Amino acid sequence: MKKLAIALTSLLLAAGCTSTLKVTELDSTTNRFATSTAVAPDEIKVSKTFDVDDTKSMLFVRNNFEDIHKVGVYFEDSIDKYGFFDKVVRKDEFERDLIQQGIQDEVGDVSGFASLSKAAGIVGDFLFADVELEAGVGYQVTLRMNVYDARDAEEVFAVERQVTNWAGLDGPLFQPVLNAFFDWIEANSDGVPSAEVAPVEEAMPEAAEPAEAETVEADAEVEPVEETSPETEVTD
Repeated sequence: MKKLAIALTSLLLAAGCTSTLKVTELDSTTNRFATSTAVAPDEIKVSKTFDVDDTKSMLFVRNNFEDIHKVGVYFEDSIDKYGFFDKVVRKDEFERDLIQQGIQDEVGDVSGFASLSKAAGIVGDFLFADVELEAGVGYQVTLRMNVYDARDAEEVFAVERQVTNWAGLDGPLFQPVLNAFFDWIEANSDGVPSAEVAPVEEAMPEAAEPAEAETVEADAEVEPVEETSPETEVTD
């Protein structure tokens, strides 16, 4: 694990502090990260039809780079930006929640599939995602994201993408993979965040229209009064 952390740290430093691990806002129109590239179809390894709304209470994000705290926080915060899951937690946060509920002994080590299945039986259905970074030859970096239903350990979504790390990893690697995950959620959900926001935005200008119509009608009522002024009788 230490050798992996050193290799990944070197790659992240080579990417430049200004271009990697910067959590950004999603585009308000698409509810996706704005990137110049997207995950290719052959990079999607698993994409099953799944009732994701039943598991939106929590996404537990595991990773193979826990020694690099900033990377784990980046993925947690970036997924949380999407606004679908009630909460997105890392391993330490999940363990703290179990302890606070007094069920840590019933669940056991949350690193295993069996323990996570026990947890789902106690706290309710949720998803967990394994995010793995691999340092390749030269500047090659591979990101694998595998998403499972905690209750039965079924793999419901998986993506694998490799890029050359010349100028940061956010735009070419991290964000396209996260966008692909968001696409899968939207395809399997009856109520994604973007679908809920749109009606509110469209309703704002419509609310002002009745007031303008009333003003026009009021002006129209004044005009007949001017036309029936007594000037016509004086002329006769």
